[in-house]
Amino acid sequence: MARSSHERRAFVYCNELGDSPFESWFQKLDMRSVSKVDLMIRKACKGLAKNIEAVNDVYEMRDKSIGPGFRVYFQYDGKDIILLLAGGNKKTQKQDIKLASTLWNEYKNLAKPNKDMRKRKC
Repeated sequence: MARSSHERRAFVYCNELGDSPFESWFQKLDMRSVSKVDLMIRKACKGLAKNIEAVNDVYEMRDKSIGPGFRVYFQYDGKDIILLLAGGNKKTQKQDIKLASTLWNEYKNLAKPNKDMRKRKC
């Protein structure tokens, strides 16, 4: 696969209290899984990710070699940003997709200054 000439930056979505559903999930992973998920996100930023699929109004990125089939839910915010919304596995997939869609709709309905306050660099 050819490398993209434009690299995106990854940010996590934060609610009005500063909490991030993605970070809450990520922090519960073991070190091996953290490394694999981190690599998956870095590949996505470089345009090299595999197994990305649109689900509802977000994207699901998965790697079956990680634990119980981990998934990362995200959306593109313009051409420069990947906004990480939620994470999960095959077992929690339906509820994770619903959460990610809800968070994305909440985020995209914010005014620009508020959007900047609702994302944090990874």
